[in-house]
Amino acid sequence: MLFAGLLYVNTIPNQYAMDDELVTTVDKNYPHRLTSKGLSAIPQIFREPYYKDDQGYAYDYRPVTLSVFALEHSLFGANPHISHFINVILYALLCGLLLYVLEKLFPETNPVIPFSVTLLYAAHPIHTEVVASIKNRDEIMALGFMLFSFWSVSKTTMLTGAKKILAYTGGFVLLLSILSKPTSIVLLPILNIMLILYDRKNWLYTIILSAVVMFVYMVTQTLSFSVKDYFIYTAIVVFLNVIVYLWMQVRWENVKEMLQKLFEGTKNTLRQEEAREPAPVTKANLLRAISLIAISVAFMYALLLLGYKIALFPVILAMVYLSSLGYHPIWVMIQNLLYWFVLYMGVYLQAIPHYFTLLGLLYYLCVLGNKLRPIGLVYFLVGEFYLLYNDILQGYFLLLPLLLWLSERYFNNVIVRSILIIILLWGPVQSLLNIIQGNTLNKQSEIIDLLFWVFATAAIFTTIYRFKHKYTVALTFLIFLSNSYLIHIPKSVEDFKAKKTISEAILQPLPQAIEPGQMDRPILKVEAVTDHLSPLEYKLGTAAQVLKKYARLLLIPYPMSFYYGYKMIERQSVFENFNAVVILIYVALSVLSFLLLRYNRHIALGLLIITVGLSVYTNIILVAPGMMADRFLFVPSLGFCILVVYLIAKLFGLILIDTSHNNFTSVPTSYRFTLLTVLLIYTYITVARNRDWKDYLTLFAADIGHLENSAQANNLYAVNLMKNLHKATDPQKAREMCLLAEKHFQQALSIYPEFFNAQFDLARTQNILGKYKEAEENFVKAAKMNEEFPTAWYSAAEVAMRQQRFANAVQYFETIPDRHKTGNPSYYLSGSFAYFKNGQTEKAISLLHKGAAVLPQNPDIYIALGQLYTETQKPDSAFYYCQKALTVNPDNPVAKDMLSRLRQSFPAKK
Repeated sequence: MLFAGLLYVNTIPNQYAMDDELVTTVDKNYPHRLTSKGLSAIPQIFREPYYKDDQGYAYDYRPVTLSVFALEHSLFGANPHISHFINVILYALLCGLLLYVLEKLFPETNPVIPFSVTLLYAAHPIHTEVVASIKNRDEIMALGFMLFSFWSVSKTTMLTGAKKILAYTGGFVLLLSILSKPTSIVLLPILNIMLILYDRKNWLYTIILSAVVMFVYMVTQTLSFSVKDYFIYTAIVVFLNVIVYLWMQVRWENVKEMLQKLFEGTKNTLRQEEAREPAPVTKANLLRAISLIAISVAFMYALLLLGYKIALFPVILAMVYLSSLGYHPIWVMIQNLLYWFVLYMGVYLQAIPHYFTLLGLLYYLCVLGNKLRPIGLVYFLVGEFYLLYNDILQGYFLLLPLLLWLSERYFNNVIVRSILIIILLWGPVQSLLNIIQGNTLNKQSEIIDLLFWVFATAAIFTTIYRFKHKYTVALTFLIFLSNSYLIHIPKSVEDFKAKKTISEAILQPLPQAIEPGQMDRPILKVEAVTDHLSPLEYKLGTAAQVLKKYARLLLIPYPMSFYYGYKMIERQSVFENFNAVVILIYVALSVLSFLLLRYNRHIALGLLIITVGLSVYTNIILVAPGMMADRFLFVPSLGFCILVVYLIAKLFGLILIDTSHNNFTSVPTSYRFTLLTVLLIYTYITVARNRDWKDYLTLFAADIGHLENSAQANNLYAVNLMKNLHKATDPQKAREMCLLAEKHFQQALSIYPEFFNAQFDLARTQNILGKYKEAEENFVKAAKMNEEFPTAWYSAAEVAMRQQRFANAVQYFETIPDRHKTGNPSYYLSGSFAYFKNGQTEKAISLLHKGAAVLPQNPDIYIALGQLYTETQKPDSAFYYCQKALTVNPDNPVAKDMLSRLRQSFPAKK
């Protein structure tokens, strides 16, 4: 921790730098809309997006990050040095927590390894953007919360009772990562894998954690997610969890044994098979069943998304296999196969896989105990017909297979028995009451419902051998009928049945945590050359370029950049420049990381953190502004450090599985020397890079030399040069800054000629430099680029009038689209002046009259009319409009002075 803190001590004297205005008050004249209010703004922070401007653009939801800065503002005000100091402290604490986590993940490893990884991670120069930039505190917080989640859950192995529950609850601190930065969702699979590696018993906990975190992630996005999206993405995460768990559990000898048991029935007679003892419903069997079903369902979802009709067959095969674990003869397997095929056809035609999933699991619970009977098969076939006929969400139907199983195993339990009977009777009673009272829209449908419920109830009770509790049944039935005010009996079919079909229900949007109606941040080509609509071929090609640059920065973190974008990364096909090879390597490393989980935890975890950590920053799924950034390697660099330390240890003979070597004096000299050499190089680069983050201009000037191909980087440097003109006390220095800004605006345009912002700002810079001809031309170019920005036309007209070229000014005013003329006082005032100077006095007066009609409360228009009528020797009209201006604003000094001069010039008109 001390080493990590000392590395970044020289950032504390720094000022604000790039993007810090997003989280704190950089200029006291422009306070941050939320954090500048201090703690009182926290309720508002949790209701608003992370960024919002006057144009209606808004993106992200990071309430925890903004709340931390609001707290800081309450305690210390807007102070960049305090902010930098807090970043350093948080980074040091993060590294200390990382050491603890690594020691837990590698319990039998030489303690030197986790310590070395932590040192290397602390010193890696790629972290300078995160620590030296105040705004990027969210990255430190996000990873810190994830590590704290692991720490909390790891404590459960040593705790019992309430403390154990509290420790598991602490694992949900991961939610704060999502609320610190949305892209921290990438930490979820990493944490899940780490928890399963630490203790395989955590696999069920990781599924619960995943479901909760995915829900919070989706409801806090400016993008809208549906119920279907939630189930799909959660199923994918669960699929990954179960895959990891099973891969860690499976042993080849067990697979061989299961295959033998599966086909054992073909070697024995039916009588021999039936003589066997049924397989007990053990916890292990149940876990295996749920795991296999979860994998199959996740695979089914993937196929459904691709539109393949074979989507449900993986689940069918899984169910057939699971139903055979109870030593059923081969004819039962065939019967099961037929049943699942019928169910598959019905479910697929109705597109309701949720029914299929739950029915499959519960059916397995029934047959696992070797209790399969013909009536069970008939029951399910009738149930399938019911679904095909109705296609309405019926919660009771989904419960019936579970009731069947519970009734066989736990019917002697009074509480379970009472609940079972209430639920069983609920369906037929409500259907019967609806028919008797006439509260039904479709009597035929209601009668079918009633028949189904009667049949289903009979099917349940016929499976119960020890039915001796008639008094309980009678009492429960009487309570059910007499307490309708407690157990609501629907008055009509709409009151009981969901009106929406499943397909409609799952498309309903999830609730949103922030105010609706926000517009996401627009992504320009200079920021990203692909978007979500781009062909996959070009998404993959761009991703390959990004991955290559990330690999170089991990290996050789120099030079680093404050921005990338176009044309640092160009739009390429995956079939160009060996891009396909890069993508294949990335996929291969992802697969390899999974396969190695059982054999080499160091390499596996290192590769997983790199591949998973980079997944959201490849621009395939999400589009990152700038397409890449140094800060995006904050998490992947951890995996890189694990791999580097492991390779150095293997190369120089450090014994990995040895707890006796607990300090650097006992490890090989070559290992010590190599690691210290890397640390010294990294330390030097880090400390030097920290100075580049002194302020905006220092950072931009330091990097612009190797960013000559980045349009946005050149534009940002030029814009900040112009913003800092007022700080230059020497006029010559100010002019040099203007000339430098002009150069970089031109460089940005040479890279991307359609760059509107650079075009307009170039014209403004040339206007300040007195290059009026060039400024006018560039204002016109900017206006033609963006018709929704009339200021460019007004600016061009102003420059033309300054050069006494009023005909050009008139032409510019007439070119402005009509929708930007009406209601704009600049158009009426400047346009009339251009007309007048161009000798078109009548048009000038006419334009001002139109303006007065549209803006009757604008005194400047009346003053302009008075001046025009004075120039045209019409004192009566001049007096009239001058007095009208004073009527609107009696204290207007221009109108008063003009009226005084009129009285002196035309005394007879007093």
